[in-house]
Amino acid sequence: MTGTEVSTSGHAFRVAAIATELAITLGLDQEARRRIYEAALWHELPFEVLSPGKLDRLAADLGVELAADVPSQPLLDPPVAEILHAFRNGGAVSSDIAAAIQVLQIADRLDEKLEREPYSPEADQDTAHALFCAPLDAGLQLLRCCSRDDLLTAAECLPVFPAAVVDAVHVLLSEESGPHDVEKLATRDPVLAGSLLSAANSPMFAARQEIKSVFRAVMHLGLGFSKRVLVGTIMRGIFGAASLRPHWNHALEAADAAAHLAGTSGVVSTAEASLAGLVHDVGLIAIAHLNADAASRRARLIHAGLPRTAAEWIVCGFDHAEASAAVLEAWRFPQSMIEAVRHHHAPERCANPLAALLYLVEFWTCAEEDHPSHVRLAVAARRAGLNPQEIATLRVENQLTRALASFN
Repeated sequence: MTGTEVSTSGHAFRVAAIATELAITLGLDQEARRRIYEAALWHELPFEVLSPGKLDRLAADLGVELAADVPSQPLLDPPVAEILHAFRNGGAVSSDIAAAIQVLQIADRLDEKLEREPYSPEADQDTAHALFCAPLDAGLQLLRCCSRDDLLTAAECLPVFPAAVVDAVHVLLSEESGPHDVEKLATRDPVLAGSLLSAANSPMFAARQEIKSVFRAVMHLGLGFSKRVLVGTIMRGIFGAASLRPHWNHALEAADAAAHLAGTSGVVSTAEASLAGLVHDVGLIAIAHLNADAASRRARLIHAGLPRTAAEWIVCGFDHAEASAAVLEAWRFPQSMIEAVRHHHAPERCANPLAALLYLVEFWTCAEEDHPSHVRLAVAARRAGLNPQEIATLRVENQLTRALASFN
């Protein structure tokens, strides 16, 4: 029996991952890191179960027989047991044990804060202010590998053409724009024009005769779909790196889901919702341009089971929703969309129904980028004028579709 077989809660694994990163930052040796990691995996289990002979007595009290491979000796080596005992009971310990305990405390409280965040009062949700006592705050700062200034620099250096993006945004969001406006925008750039013609002549739309003009392509595809094709073409080049391709696929899925929910709820236009779905995670591109230390630490934390938003906030001081808002500000997107994107993982922080709709999109598409929260789901559904049970049904259907696809 090992620690990972007994203490398998997500919290324990996340605490172990955070504690390990702190230990690395503090320059602790491999053996010290191992002990901290193992202590973190066991820290939720009643300590008495881990003590010599207590597991045997517990089994006898319950009237059960332990398997032959369950040891009657302590499950933990003495230094790990000492860390756990002092972690729970206090007392005088060596400097090495004291350092391990402080690392474990920081990691435990940090993950608990991130778990509570969806349920915290509004005043407690600004994770930028001093949430922790001095040692914990200092420990959190050790984990930070970049700053908001780094984010702004990365956002300004993205390989995009802001003028084209801004023009497309105005056309897409304007309820008054018609086929000729879309044609005028597309004919300014041969790539945009080509994307419309390619879509119009694709087997999906099956034109009787080859379509050779942009205006005819718009009329054949429909105004709404033509607008989405244009902004999709602009955005596709931004997600060009192979490592970002899954995020581009998610963006396309989110755009379709957002348009569907907007059409059902009526709280925002389908064009606005579709565009928001397409760009809601564009900050991941900026995050990918941050330093290598931030990238590797973030990847390790995510791999260990931390939600993406939590890992990003720990390492960067902001998550990809905030990063996406920074990118959209650099591109001069409308403020209402910037606000919605900034809060699409915490829709309770703003009254914008588009933020709520984007949260529902993330839930529907199984993005799994933050801690699950029925409270947030209910708030988002109410603000979007939708039934949370219907969204849950859509999510289950999506999960089944993905499961079936994995067998093909």
